[in-house]
Amino acid sequence: MLRDENSKASGIIYSLTHDEIDKLYNGSGLLAYVPESLTATTKDNATLSVLCCNLRVPPATGENNPEYLEKLTACMKKYNVPIF
Repeated sequence: MLRDENSKASGIIYSLTHDEIDKLYNGSGLLAYVPESLTATTKDNATLSVLCCNLRVPPATGENNPEYLEKLTACMKKYNVPIF
């Protein structure tokens, strides 16, 4: 994701340690993503403090990862997460 204070995002909230987040992103070569604090509202209207890994700099024109997008979309569909 890219930072945009006027936007919404849907996703899945899960519990990871900071070490597990580092392993997930650094181990996958996703070094451009950095964890940032956000406030999330669940479908039950509970408010939680969460970390979300965002890109600080938009990807270059033509830079994409169709395999990652396919896996992410399949996961979102499996868990009924809205896709915007």
